[in-house]
Amino acid sequence: MTQIEKVKRLPFIFLILISGLLLILSLQAYSQEIANIYSARGYWLEQNRENYRNLKFKREKGDSLTLSEALYLKDYEVYLKSYYTRMADEEKSRYLQYKEQWDGAFIAGDDRDESVFEWRPRDRFLNGAYGFWYGATLVAIMETESAAAVGIPFVTSGLWLLGPSIMPDRYENITRNTVRLSNTGKLFGLGYGASLGVLLVNENSDNGYKTILGLSSLGSIALGEMGFQYQMKRNLSAGHISMLRHYGILGGWVGLASAISLNAKSSRIYGGMMLAGGITGILIGNQQAISNNFSSGDVNSIGSVTLTATGLGLAVATEIMYNMEYGYNENAEWPMIIPAATSILGTVLGQRQVRNVHLSKKQGSTLNLATAGGGLIGLGLVAIIESESPAVYIGLPSGLALLTHQVMFNKYKKENLSVQFEAKLSNKQNWNISLDIEPENYFANQNMNDMDDYYSSGEFNSPKSIVKLKLKF
Repeated sequence: MTQIEKVKRLPFIFLILISGLLLILSLQAYSQEIANIYSARGYWLEQNRENYRNLKFKREKGDSLTLSEALYLKDYEVYLKSYYTRMADEEKSRYLQYKEQWDGAFIAGDDRDESVFEWRPRDRFLNGAYGFWYGATLVAIMETESAAAVGIPFVTSGLWLLGPSIMPDRYENITRNTVRLSNTGKLFGLGYGASLGVLLVNENSDNGYKTILGLSSLGSIALGEMGFQYQMKRNLSAGHISMLRHYGILGGWVGLASAISLNAKSSRIYGGMMLAGGITGILIGNQQAISNNFSSGDVNSIGSVTLTATGLGLAVATEIMYNMEYGYNENAEWPMIIPAATSILGTVLGQRQVRNVHLSKKQGSTLNLATAGGGLIGLGLVAIIESESPAVYIGLPSGLALLTHQVMFNKYKKENLSVQFEAKLSNKQNWNISLDIEPENYFANQNMNDMDDYYSSGEFNSPKSIVKLKLKF
């Protein structure tokens, strides 16, 4: 075998290795799923089923239960006890560790259950847009030049919109989070499939773009379907899905920035580092979501901090690169590692800030809105002062956006912590005091028998209380 033939076989070997790696990761995920049937999070969810909570609250208030309700409550508590005994010791420890945090998120409003579903305009647009892209990819690969080149994308777009009508059973029990995770998979598939294509395609190939486009569309369809099926089985929260999306994008960006900073000469390096960074980001994001139970509002806040931190790092890198290029330095790309590092730093700091705060959807979206407003004001100020420094055009809007975010975040943090503190007090207050005043007992006490009557008749009327204080635990 010649050296050229060996080089040509390298992409196929790499593809086999990638497939093997994905297979191993899938088997690990499956084994982890089997091992975690009785998990800490699962036990907490079972404890907070709506029917059980309502009946338990009714019993605690002292309201009478019907026979069927009492039997249900008794059987369910036996089930909970059995569930807990079957949990592994590490899962029991994890439950005790995170129970308070999960309870706080529940008080703030859990965004897991979105049973009332409708196809929003955004959902319809995204479904149609992805279908149109898949059709356009097919046209590009087939090099169609007739009228079909215009018609095929519209046909595929229409088919994707008709999916829920053609296969109603498939979409019968979907929720907003099902569509959210499916769209996240489609987005990642586009980027990761294209990155894999760049990695495999020969840089000098005339038809290499076809492989890149084909893998991009196939990856989008495959990962979109995987996200759909996974959500139907696991029912991840909106915060968990948002965390996957955040880290998936962050990982791809860090991989790209690292390749730029290394001044890579081969496009394959860019594709490989973006793909590796994206996969690593998803794995880390999934672990962070499991460990911390962030709400979607929390992830919105984390994303705002990450974006503004990236802007500040990019401002520094731009200034350094501008000065280096002015001096004709051939290695002027290395400062791109700075915004990549500040992106990671922003994510870490954002996570530390929102821990135990449990921002609601409204709070998180308002934070994003305020952060964008602060950035636009900063951009306007840059235009007014007419600065010539490229770093100012990025740094000032980013800094003002971060300042606006922090002001709003601290306001929401105080509000949420105050609500959670009051909720904890009410949960711990399992006692009550009652005070009864009976002034008529004063006159009754005046007429009671004296001690001589007691010794003569064996009867003794004890004084009656005018004030009665009852303390129940």
